[in-house]
Amino acid sequence: SEVQPEIRAAQAFRRLVYGSHPLGRPGMGTVKTVEKLTTEQCRAFHRKVFLPNNVILALAGDFDSRTVMAEIERVAV
Repeated sequence: SEVQPEIRAAQAFRRLVYGSHPLGRPGMGTVKTVEKLTTEQCRAFHRKVFLPNNVILALAGDFDSRTVMAEIERVAV
């Protein structure tokens, strides 16, 4: 939340260093900017960014690699 001192300090730092450049804005947006997002804008962003060639999948544990790869290939289509 914007009430936390470390968040406010980081925001002030970005504003001082970057000014009005986009890097001076909060990376997660603000309440005002996020509230303006529409469902279709969120869906369009998801379709554009969340693609099989733009994802890193990390697995850990005891599993059969062939079975897991087969399942990944099945659902990634």
